[in-house]
Amino acid sequence: MKIFIYLSICISSFFFPKTVFSQNNDLECQQGIDSAKVHIEKGNYTYLVFGLNSSNSYTFGRLLYKDYGINVAYMGCIVYQEPECYSNYMKEKIKEKFGSTIIEKTWQKAKYMDSVGLGDRNSVFEEGNEKMNEFIYSNLKWYKLDFYESKYQNKEDKKYRAFAQIHIDTLGNVKVDSIVRIHSLEFRQEVKRVIEILPKWTTATKNGKIIEQKFSLALSFSEEIRKKYNKE
Repeated sequence: MKIFIYLSICISSFFFPKTVFSQNNDLECQQGIDSAKVHIEKGNYTYLVFGLNSSNSYTFGRLLYKDYGINVAYMGCIVYQEPECYSNYMKEKIKEKFGSTIIEKTWQKAKYMDSVGLGDRNSVFEEGNEKMNEFIYSNLKWYKLDFYESKYQNKEDKKYRAFAQIHIDTLGNVKVDSIVRIHSLEFRQEVKRVIEILPKWTTATKNGKIIEQKFSLALSFSEEIRKKYNKE
């Protein structure tokens, strides 16, 4: 039986859905602090992790909950004022209650567990997102990509955005499950071809066992990007 865990390459926060688009930073910040106070009063300590999840971040969350009863929420790479203020206030209170070194100690323990194969590790493209983008855009046959007149092209920056649903198998190979917002068959096939020849990723693990992991990969196409990477 295949086991999957899911992760978006870059996801928006879902933890504070009502106010993330507010432009009043002071109000947002106070709302974040007030939310943290309410959670703490109820005994609900929640540590927020921002950015792309590191290879041991799920182990960290499991340990923090198991050892201290502290929840962990993964917020993605878009940081808003409200969750940031929530996080700063909550982090202070967690350290006051559980000790000033609790976060650092848990991260170190998580890293060790991953190093010996006992952690919950994400699949990772070890060279990083920038190198992954460079590989994809440099290997595309751009003449097959008809994105100039697409209804999905952003009028401001002229970028055509699409999404590929992929998974990393237990050998570290990338497989494309579907591609969204690309209607041309030739376009889809070319993007699929290049993604599936990406160098191998590190494999994901859950409770020390290697598993498959799904991602949503955001893609942008524009004349500027074509000129930067096109080798033809």
